[in-house]
Amino acid sequence: MFGSGPAAAAAALKSFPPFLMVASRGLIAGLILTLWAFIEGARSTWREWRASFLIGFLILACGAGAGTYGQLTVASGVAGVLSALLPLFAAVMGYCVFREKLPFRGTVGLVIGFAGIALLLRPGSGLDLFGVAVIVGGQIAWAAGAELSPRVGLPEEPRLAAGLELLAGGAILLAFSVAFGDLGRLNLATASTVSWIGFLWFIVIAIGGFTAFGYLS
Repeated sequence: MFGSGPAAAAAALKSFPPFLMVASRGLIAGLILTLWAFIEGARSTWREWRASFLIGFLILACGAGAGTYGQLTVASGVAGVLSALLPLFAAVMGYCVFREKLPFRGTVGLVIGFAGIALLLRPGSGLDLFGVAVIVGGQIAWAAGAELSPRVGLPEEPRLAAGLELLAGGAILLAFSVAFGDLGRLNLATASTVSWIGFLWFIVIAIGGFTAFGYLS
C-alpha cells in the first residue's frame, strides 16, 4: 500500500502545497483512526501520547513531509525506488544502536537493493541532488521511527497508536506549513480532479498503512 504513496503524492502536488497536504492527510486520517479506537473503548496514557508524538514527528512530519517535498523536483518513480533505502537504514540503525543482527539472506537482499539504488544515483543520471537528499533524509527519519516504535511504549491498540502518531505528525506539519507560507499558495478552486483523487488515496494509504505498521510493531 505504501508503494503507491509517491504516485498519489505526485498527483496531489499538482494542486496542493506539500507540507499542508501531508499535514491535512495526517490530521484527517489520525482523527478517523483515533475516534474509531475511542468508540471501541481504547484509551491512552500521557506516556503513550508522548511516545506517539515522537514517532509521529519522525515518521510523518520528517519522513513523509520530507519525502513529499522532495517530489517537487524528483519524479515519483525515482522517489518510490529511493524508499527502498528505508530497510537498509533501519537495519544499520538496528545493528549499531540495538545490536540487532540480520540473517544472511536479509543482508544479501539489502546489498542487492542498495546496489540498484546506487546505479540509479550514478553520476550523470540527471537527478536533482537537493530533492534526492531531502527524500533520503526523510527515509533516515522514517527508519529511526520504525526502530524506536516497538521500544518507546506506544498504545497497544494499533488503530489508536496509528491515529495518535498521525495526529501528532499532522499538527507539527500544519504549524510548519503555516510558517512556510503554504496557506498562501493554496487555491482549492483550481485544484484538479486528479489531485483530489491523489490526496484522497494518500489518506487511505495513511489509514491502512499506519494501522498495519502498528500491528507489525
